[in-house]
Amino acid sequence: MSQGHPPLQKPPGYRDPSIPIRRPQPQPLQRKAAALPPSFYQKKRRSYCRICCCCTCIVLFLLIILIIAAGAFFYLWMDPKLPVVHLKTIKFTKFKVTNTDAGPALDAQSSLNIEIKNPNTHFELEYDKTRVVLNAGNGANLGEQTLNGFTQGKNNVTTLKFTIKERQELMAKKDADMILKGFKNKNLVLSTEVRTGIGLKGNGWKTGTVPVNVICAGMKLNQIHNGAMPKCRVKLFDWVYVN
Repeated sequence: MSQGHPPLQKPPGYRDPSIPIRRPQPQPLQRKAAALPPSFYQKKRRSYCRICCCCTCIVLFLLIILIIAAGAFFYLWMDPKLPVVHLKTIKFTKFKVTNTDAGPALDAQSSLNIEIKNPNTHFELEYDKTRVVLNAGNGANLGEQTLNGFTQGKNNVTTLKFTIKERQELMAKKDADMILKGFKNKNLVLSTEVRTGIGLKGNGWKTGTVPVNVICAGMKLNQIHNGAMPKCRVKLFDWVYVN
């Protein structure tokens, strides 16, 4: 080469053959998980909820069947019975009508015996507080008393003794005359209502008490004095029977 001439420039795209060619390495393919639509997850949740609801309903149904079967077995095996209640005696120690400024007033006092029989041989009966109300046939109040609760043994007969008092019971003159006349000739019609609660009690177990009303109505004083035991209606919930 002659001195003073610049070197020749390489044409565009020229590659030096002495430099090795570097080829890019292929990158491994990454697979993307297919995105599921939101409705898919909602359907899945709903199916789980349906399964849970079905299982719960089945369990409740079986539990109800078991309770009914146990109750039926208990009733058939134990044969529970309500107590038999009778009004035994009524004796008046005071019966007086006086005239006051407000009208005729009744003062009455009586002793009343009620016989209760537990006909069950497998369990005892538990009673709440027992309240007795004594009325005349026309609805006049002749007094009331409450006794504490008690437990009655199996196949047992218990007599409850009440002392009934009523003071200054105001009434119309017509009613006062009728009551006084009925008391004197022993034709006074009386009615008693016993309000209590009854439950069952066995060996190591007992039930709660349920309210029970016993009504002995339509009996005359002379019938009771002659030893008659009038029939009484026992009301448990909406069920009424005569003993």
